[in-house]
Amino acid sequence: MKKRKHFAFNIWFSNMKLLSLAVGILLVVLILSYTKENQRKEEEELSQMQKNITINITNSIQFLETISLQISNNPYVVEMIEDVDEDEDKNYFEDNQVIRMEVYTFLWSYILERDKVTRICIFNDKSDYLVTGQSFEEGETQKPDRNNYVKTLYEKFRKTDRHTIFQVKENGQEGALCISRKINKNGKMLGCVEVELSLKETAALIQQLCGANQNVEVRLWQKMTPDSDLYITENFPQEEKNDHMTKRYFYSEGEVPEYGIIIHLVKSKDAMRRETGKILFFGVAIYGILLIILGVLQKKVTTELARPLIELSKKVIEKNQDVTQEVNLEKIQVEDELGVLKQAFDDMLLSIQKATNREIAAKTSAVEAKLFALQAQMNPHFIHNTLFIVQAYAREENFKMVDEICEELSDMIRYSANWQQNVTLGEELRHVDCYMKLVKCRYEDGVRYFVKCDSVSEAIRMPQFILQPIVENSLEHGLKKREFPWIIEIKCYTENNCWMIEIWDNGIGITPDKKSEILLFLENIKMGNQDILEQGLKIGGLSLKNVIARLYLKYGENMYFDITEKREGTSVILGGSMDD
Repeated sequence: MKKRKHFAFNIWFSNMKLLSLAVGILLVVLILSYTKENQRKEEEELSQMQKNITINITNSIQFLETISLQISNNPYVVEMIEDVDEDEDKNYFEDNQVIRMEVYTFLWSYILERDKVTRICIFNDKSDYLVTGQSFEEGETQKPDRNNYVKTLYEKFRKTDRHTIFQVKENGQEGALCISRKINKNGKMLGCVEVELSLKETAALIQQLCGANQNVEVRLWQKMTPDSDLYITENFPQEEKNDHMTKRYFYSEGEVPEYGIIIHLVKSKDAMRRETGKILFFGVAIYGILLIILGVLQKKVTTELARPLIELSKKVIEKNQDVTQEVNLEKIQVEDELGVLKQAFDDMLLSIQKATNREIAAKTSAVEAKLFALQAQMNPHFIHNTLFIVQAYAREENFKMVDEICEELSDMIRYSANWQQNVTLGEELRHVDCYMKLVKCRYEDGVRYFVKCDSVSEAIRMPQFILQPIVENSLEHGLKKREFPWIIEIKCYTENNCWMIEIWDNGIGITPDKKSEILLFLENIKMGNQDILEQGLKIGGLSLKNVIARLYLKYGENMYFDITEKREGTSVILGGSMDD
């Protein structure tokens, strides 16, 4: 025999699956959110660092330009370089030490701040030059190459209208950012002044801006031509750019467009990955601990909650064993205590359904008995409507009409006496036709009636005595209160697998109160009001409500009934399902 699982275990197991899924999703979301936020901060920090470096390099170069402008426009320097230009000595400054020291003293005030200016050089195209400040190699003063550097620089000035030229010098071991500016007087170029900031000092400035971010690598280069670059810092392989594209590096790029300098900041993501790995490890550990704690708590709670159900299910099992032995019912094996209670509840519903069916059967028998009694009352009702007509024609000795009336009356009596649960629509229409012929015998051409129905609709089966009471109701309550002609139209059709019949008269119409009364009656019987239903089926109550009640008994919720004003008259539409 299969062992039954306890209801408490099933609840605990289901809850733990949901809780483990929820906690797991929450931890994953938190870890992903933390990682994404950390990555965003790293990218923002690197971007801000790149902006700061760009601004500081721009300011440093612009400061070099300012110094070169001040020196080139200083009257003392202009007069001095003019004198040098007129002197025929090979190197004016080597032969005139006094002037050399005066110029040194003048220029040294600009080099007091070593992190802004490291070297100043004044020279002309005749190999006269003077340099002060830090040289490319500490303690060594280097001369410009007369044949190459000076000649090239002068050639550049001749080809441009600019007074300054920016370049990155690679002389010596370090290199420098250099601003070269013309010294002019009366439109004549007397010489040049160069103000430099060594790349060593530039690197120190960049390192200061990077601060604690030791893992950030800064790379600078100057865009020389579309096909060639001059790297200010060391070159870096092209594959690192590809690595950035594969998300291995944080990467930020800036530019100093007026000087053609491009700045790249690269930082490896390894540190962030290691930190993320630690967080993931602790997250898994916390996830396991939480599951253990939640499992213990859930076990305790579900056990307490399920105890009453378990005890109840034991009592139900004991009771069901006795009932099964007494009534010989099949015993169904269930999985847990909840299944036991469900089975007991199903058995209770089945018992209630059987009791309800017995009650309905008893009520139906009572209703059918009233219908049979009603049938016995219908024949005198029809006979009474024709007695005066027969009497009138007999007095006139119109025996042909008397014969026809008697034949129609005989057919009606035969139809009424032959009680059936269901008849065809064609039989109902022939019964109405007999009734209307008797009416026409009384009112002659004052009454007109029309029937529109196909052969398919005539074969539809429906309850007996449905149409004639409605036609009679139209005559009594709608047409007799107005002048001739009286017109009655009957139309039969099918719609959505239902048969439908519309009876229209050109009478005075129905009052709103009467219409509300009829529709309220219909609503009450649909809500199961047995007293209202029996009231509609009362003896001698062959009326519109009687028709509605019998339609409901036959078709239930599948019946259709509506009454409206139409073309200055009244239209009654009734119907039912063709499957019932």
